[in-house]
Amino acid sequence: MRAELSHGIIGRWVVTFGLAAWGLSTALAQDRIYAARVSSNSDTNWDAPFYCINYAASPYGTSTYVSTATNPITPGRAGSYWHTARLLSVGEGYGVVHTNGTVAGAVYDVQVTLPSYDLATDIIMNVGSTNCDVGGVFGATAAGGWTNTTAFQAAYCADTWAHVCYLTNRPDITQPQVEFTYVSGGGPHGSKDEDTYADCVRFHFLGCATNLPAPVRICGFGGCALQYAGGSGARFVLLKAAALGNWQRIATNFDTPNSFSIGPVGTEAAAFYTIISE
Repeated sequence: MRAELSHGIIGRWVVTFGLAAWGLSTALAQDRIYAARVSSNSDTNWDAPFYCINYAASPYGTSTYVSTATNPITPGRAGSYWHTARLLSVGEGYGVVHTNGTVAGAVYDVQVTLPSYDLATDIIMNVGSTNCDVGGVFGATAAGGWTNTTAFQAAYCADTWAHVCYLTNRPDITQPQVEFTYVSGGGPHGSKDEDTYADCVRFHFLGCATNLPAPVRICGFGGCALQYAGGSGARFVLLKAAALGNWQRIATNFDTPNSFSIGPVGTEAAAFYTIISE
């Protein structure tokens, strides 16, 4: 779980808890990372458990570029798949199935990382699943669609892991599936086209719906300090958003209880804060 705080010009703050967002587990050994292109040289037959969607529209090509965020976790893979971002057809993309050691009712933080080379800066992808419930989609807004995400943009996933969504197994499901499909964006900017990739996806196990990690609690706000307590992680991250859903990391602590420094009331029209443990 995470605690959320609305910091407005009149100085009010509200703490809420919801089932759409959980603190991150410290059980990194339970992470499962899958690569789209381990050894395949085919643009149609990707390495399982990855698969391409709507191949007939305009297929991805093979690339030797890989995200450096995955080394040495997934060394020696052949590369990734790439596409000129703006030339993707709406609905084209790829999916992956978590086939390794899952349990019914499990909750996952789904993350992606992509190569940084010419990576698209404004692409929007949609997140979907046929057998799981999707929540907490990064960058989602009511206007753009609650399952549309900005996580595949260079600012968030270039050579680093980006949170995409939370995925909860439905009853009797032990192999959760998630799909990412093109919506809009991708340049060009100036005379240069931008690319997008299929590289690595991580399923980070958070627990089961009835056995979630201890929540972080926002327990005080005074002056320019935001106090928190609880949580179960190696570090505690303060996220900020001008509108709910588009969270940016702005500070990190390594113990609890503690506090974060934030801007004084009245310096901006509105700001939302949340703290996660990971």
